[in-house]
Amino acid sequence: MAHHVSQANMNRQRIKTVSLWSLQKTANAILFAFKNVADPVSVHLKDIYFSRQQGMALGLYDTLSIPFGVDV
Repeated sequence: MAHHVSQANMNRQRIKTVSLWSLQKTANAILFAFKNVADPVSVHLKDIYFSRQQGMALGLYDTLSIPFGVDV
């Protein structure tokens, strides 16, 4: 009998934990969607920023040379 009680308590705790995790993930997705709807330009600029950061980390921009005084 004690085994069944402890098993039921563990299952209850597991359900609470999974429910909280699911609620957090859902809330995060909703907030992300609202942010993208409210300010789509910031998402575009963030993508550009991260792609440049990745390019710099890979050394892709080290090979580019832009002469001084030349408008690009």
